[in-house]
Amino acid sequence: MTVVVVYYFTSWVTYGTEICASFAPEYKDTARDTSRALPSSSAFMLALFTFVFRTVQCGPHPVESL
Repeated sequence: MTVVVVYYFTSWVTYGTEICASFAPEYKDTARDTSRALPSSSAFMLALFTFVFRTVQCGPHPVESL
């Protein structure tokens, strides 16, 4: 069951960065705003994924292995 949750968050990370790329033509300054949106989205998703992974591994009922 834990693996399913990890896969869900992994797909969510991918979808978040795809949304930034999909809406890039609608930004005011496409080149500047896209180069800001993608790294910030990736950093946020990486932080979220790390937090969730650490919570699953070190929480009140840690999982032995994934």
